[in-house]
Amino acid sequence: MKPLSLTMCAFGSYAGEETLDFTALGENGLYLITGETGAGKTTIFDAISYALFGKASGSARNSYKMLRSDYAQGRAKTYVCLTFSSAGKIYAIRRDIIPHIARKTEEVTYSDSVSLTLPDGTVMDRGRDVDAKILDVVGLDRDQFAQIVMIAQNDFLRFLQSGTDERVKILRRIFGTGSLKFFQESLKTKAREKDDERKAVLRDFARYEVDPYRSSEQFAAWEKQIKDDESAIRQADEQLAENDALSKTLAAQIAVAEGIIKLFADLSARREALRAHNAKQEEINAARRQKERGETALRKVKPFADKAAEDEKTLSSIKTDFENASEAAEQAAQRLESAKRTLAALPPIDAAQQALNALCDLWNRTEIKYGKLKQIQIDYDAIAKKKLRLDVIRAELAGVEKTILTLAPVQDAQKALLELKASYAACLEKQDSLGRLQEEYSAIQIRKKELFQLQAEFETLSEQYATAKGKHDALYELFLRNQAGVLSATLETGKPCPVCGSIEHPAPAVAEGGDISDAKLKEFSKDVDTVKNELDAAAIECAKLRKEIESLADRFSADAAKWFEQSSVETVGNVLLSALSQEKANVSALSEKIDADERAFVALTAQWDATAKRKEELGPQCTALEAEVKAQTERFVKDFHAFSPGAAWDGSGIRLNALCSETETAFAELTAKKEADTKALADLKAKLEAATKELNESEAGLASAKALVSERGHRVREQEKAAAASNALYKNALSECGFSGRKAYAAALVSENELAALTKVLAEYEENGKMLSTEIERLQKETADKQKPDLDQLHNEATALKIHIEKLRDARDEVKSRLDHIARILRELKKSAAALLR
Repeated sequence: MKPLSLTMCAFGSYAGEETLDFTALGENGLYLITGETGAGKTTIFDAISYALFGKASGSARNSYKMLRSDYAQGRAKTYVCLTFSSAGKIYAIRRDIIPHIARKTEEVTYSDSVSLTLPDGTVMDRGRDVDAKILDVVGLDRDQFAQIVMIAQNDFLRFLQSGTDERVKILRRIFGTGSLKFFQESLKTKAREKDDERKAVLRDFARYEVDPYRSSEQFAAWEKQIKDDESAIRQADEQLAENDALSKTLAAQIAVAEGIIKLFADLSARREALRAHNAKQEEINAARRQKERGETALRKVKPFADKAAEDEKTLSSIKTDFENASEAAEQAAQRLESAKRTLAALPPIDAAQQALNALCDLWNRTEIKYGKLKQIQIDYDAIAKKKLRLDVIRAELAGVEKTILTLAPVQDAQKALLELKASYAACLEKQDSLGRLQEEYSAIQIRKKELFQLQAEFETLSEQYATAKGKHDALYELFLRNQAGVLSATLETGKPCPVCGSIEHPAPAVAEGGDISDAKLKEFSKDVDTVKNELDAAAIECAKLRKEIESLADRFSADAAKWFEQSSVETVGNVLLSALSQEKANVSALSEKIDADERAFVALTAQWDATAKRKEELGPQCTALEAEVKAQTERFVKDFHAFSPGAAWDGSGIRLNALCSETETAFAELTAKKEADTKALADLKAKLEAATKELNESEAGLASAKALVSERGHRVREQEKAAAASNALYKNALSECGFSGRKAYAAALVSENELAALTKVLAEYEENGKMLSTEIERLQKETADKQKPDLDQLHNEATALKIHIEKLRDARDEVKSRLDHIARILRELKKSAAALLR
């Protein structure tokens, strides 16, 4: 890429539009740009970088605000236009910095626009497409361009002033050789890793005491040992196979011998069981006879015996029923005679009914009179209660009116409360003001303490500055005196002196007190400037703090003048705390007094409201109640005249109570007599109905009992005949079956379960005998041509063979273990040898 022309407007240090025509400088390709600091040398490189990549050449100047010229007019456009050639083709790119001002905050933000004109005249204006095309045309991005094409001014200055190590770092950063440094370090790391691997391989050889450089001899010996061990293992496996076959043969012989011995044992057991079986023959014969007698009694005699017993039981039951029926007939006859006597003894019912009707009429009239008197008495009691209520209301109304006369006026209490609140507000204002004064006083004291500390630091810095300045001045004076000595050290014989031009230097000047370099003097001057800056900063801080204290003191005195005659900071500060405490006490006392007075005012207001409301309620109640009492009293006197002519309200209560008492007593006596007579009449009716019912039931019961006695007598006679026939058949069965009597039959009789059990025992006995005989015959045939083998000898031979096999297997396992160990070592060391060779 070769720049042809560059146009800048309101960019960097250029306030207006500036154009640089690089083609006017020739085709050499080497340009020198010179100028004072701030003349705009770096701005040219920033403009080229910004035009191509949208960023300046230095990272510290990348913001749009820093790229726009500080000297530009307010509405001047900021842009850069670069024309350059690449691969023989010409391109033109322009970038504009566009400001945006917010309406509300007037904050300025920036954006940019770009356009790239290609050699064929096509214009690209999308930022992403332009960046991609520039990267394709130039072949570098912004960071690579900054590293390869140009070195920033600050980096170059730092490069010139730095040492070797620092220069290496700067060059590595500028030319991007950090990856090569990383590659170098990686190679070192891999070399260390390979060396560690080699040492590990040598440790493997040392662990097995093998010379790594004569390992082939040991490997051959181990391989021969492996072959010998493999041959020994094969021989051991063959011997183990033969012995295993022999062991299986012995096991088969032992199994056959155990089977023959078991046959002889089974034969002896079966013969013994047959002898025990035959010994039970007599017992079995007795059981067989018991079964035969029991089965005869159960099958041939028991049905007749059961029938005879059943008929006897039925006859006994029928006789009991006949006796019960006869007794019931006698009781029914006695009951009939008793019912006839009871009915004849009852009095006539008509007279009793007439007397009860007359009594009920008298009771009704008395009930009506008593009810009217009770209602008159209820009215009297209601009127009396209302008169009492009227007296209470009148008394309460008089008390309310008296209370109203004694209450204090609400307006006076409200006025006193407002005056108290005004005093409280004034005290609270004074307390707040004194509190702020206290905060201002504390702030003044803190600032004075800070000023004292700053003044102490200022004095310390002043002493340091005076010391450093004195040393610097002495060093500078020495430096000036030594300049001739420094110059003489550069003189060479035959070469002219830069001061006098002589080529002879007979008496060169000598530096005093050593070499004082310009760098050392500048470093010391820098230290003096640092102390001076700190001293100036401390002086400024002291002045600022002193001015702040004076301002605080003036404001404090102005605020304190409202409450104190002497308003200076020291005078007020001495009494401020006690005055604030006193004012807080006054505020607290007034607050408590206001709370108490407010509660009293609320109570007074509530009492006034309640009293007035109660008076308004009681007046209408009293008027209404008086009219109601008058009307009810007149109605009462009118109603009471029907029972006491000429009666008035006064004294009517006693007369009314007497009449009510008399009527109540008469009504109670009539009620009791009415209830008793009604009950007696009801009892008489019930007795008459019961006696009639009893007579009818007795007549029907006697007839039924006589019919039942006749029927039961006939059944007794029929059952006696059936029982006699059943007994005859039972006796005949006993005789035919050979039983001497009922006791012999009872002794021989068995149940169905017992008969089944005897049958089962006999069948099992016969079956067991047959089975034992069959088993003995079979076992005799199987053992006819056999002898008992010597099982102990066979077991001893098997045990000896097993021990021999275990010894062979242990020897084989030992050889196998040695073989595996040597093979593992051989594989491991062969791998280590290959690694060592690599």
